[in-house]
Amino acid sequence: MDSRRRLIRHLIVDVGVGSQAEIQSLLATDGFEVTQATISRDLAALGAHKRGNGESARYVLGEPNQSDIEVDGALNNFAVSIAASGNTVVIKTQPSAAGVVAGAIDRADMSSVLGTVAGDDTVLVIAADPRGGSALANALDPSTRR
Repeated sequence: MDSRRRLIRHLIVDVGVGSQAEIQSLLATDGFEVTQATISRDLAALGAHKRGNGESARYVLGEPNQSDIEVDGALNNFAVSIAASGNTVVIKTQPSAAGVVAGAIDRADMSSVLGTVAGDDTVLVIAADPRGGSALANALDPSTRR
C-alpha cells in the first residue's frame, strides 16, 4: 500500500472524515495534491464507504451493511429527484415505485428519519431534526453518499 493510501486509512480510522473534500484538504497539508477522482479510486481500493447520516456521516472501512445497500439500490433505480424543505424530504420516483423506496428507508432504521409516507410516485420523509431536511436529503442522495 502506498503512503497516500496509508494516510487516507489513518484519516478514516483515527481522525474521522466525512467528505472527499475533507480528505483532499488533509492530504494537501501532508503534501499530496490529488484530484477528487484519485480520492474516489483510493477509497474504493481501501473498501471505504460512508456510514451515518447528514453531517454525522463518516467514512468507514469494510463492507456496507445490508440496509445501506438496499436504500442505495432503491434510490438509484427509482428516484427521479430529491428535495428538502424544513424537516422534510420529498423524493419523486418513477410511477408506482414510491412504496419500494419508502420501504427501503423504513427498514434501514435510520435515527435521522422519523418516518415515511408513500404515494404512487412521491415519498415524504420526515427528518427527526426540525431543520434536518437538507442534511437528510444529502444523506439519502446516492450521488453524495459515495
